[in-house]
Amino acid sequence: MPKKKTVDSKPTWLKTTLAPNLLERSDYCIFHKPDKTEEESKIFTEKLREKLENKDYDFFGYHFPGQVNFERQVFENSVDFRETTFRGHTNFTA
Repeated sequence: MPKKKTVDSKPTWLKTTLAPNLLERSDYCIFHKPDKTEEESKIFTEKLREKLENKDYDFFGYHFPGQVNFERQVFENSVDFRETTFRGHTNFTA
């Protein structure tokens, strides 16, 4: 009997977008992984800080763990939060 093929249900962009941030033993990068461990959440925060410093505001499909504080954050370019999930309180106060 031939071996049954499995279908990968995860979209290709999850595997190819931000490849340098891919997690070991995961099809997700640190930004798109839905349920992060405490350690992964710390890495997420560090990488997010780097993105903000580089004025990279593409957050398409991100899963933000816990509380997020964008208080007084000036977005100097277009910001993309399409299909983004916030798991906790998010502050966008100016």
